[in-house]
Amino acid sequence: MVSSPHVVLLLSAIVACSCCPSDDWIPYTNGMCYRMVQIFAPWYTVDNICDYGTPGARAVSIHDLLQNAFLAETVANGTAAWLGLSRLAATSPWRWSDGSLYDFDNWWDGQPLGDCAFINYGKEGEWAAMDCDFSSAWFLCQIEEHHGTMDDAASVRRQMDQ
Repeated sequence: MVSSPHVVLLLSAIVACSCCPSDDWIPYTNGMCYRMVQIFAPWYTVDNICDYGTPGARAVSIHDLLQNAFLAETVANGTAAWLGLSRLAATSPWRWSDGSLYDFDNWWDGQPLGDCAFINYGKEGEWAAMDCDFSSAWFLCQIEEHHGTMDDAASVRRQMDQ
């Protein structure tokens, strides 16, 4: 017969979670985790750097005003940061590097002027675009939350730390 303390311990070991890869990632209500990477790099390197730091991570895509405000204030903390948004030329359509639909924007007055976008230009949360080779901006990464048990999440974190 199993005593109740053992049952409680067993149940606590299989608690389901939606977890970010590590403590420097911030969860959001859309099932994604976000992180500011404090490296100055040109736009075209952002996806590779996000993935190198955490396999599967990409540059952020933004799809509504609440998500934009969360990223601008909570994750980027008012600092200008690359988004995963670019276009091939001034007449080309804007595209998110993760392939998601370009269904929201928050351009600052007179923008976009360049071909790669960043957040927190001018007023907090507004976007601007500049030359993709510009390397004086940090960047934002995103990754889907891990869904599983607390034990699974610890295993994923150990694998990512290796």
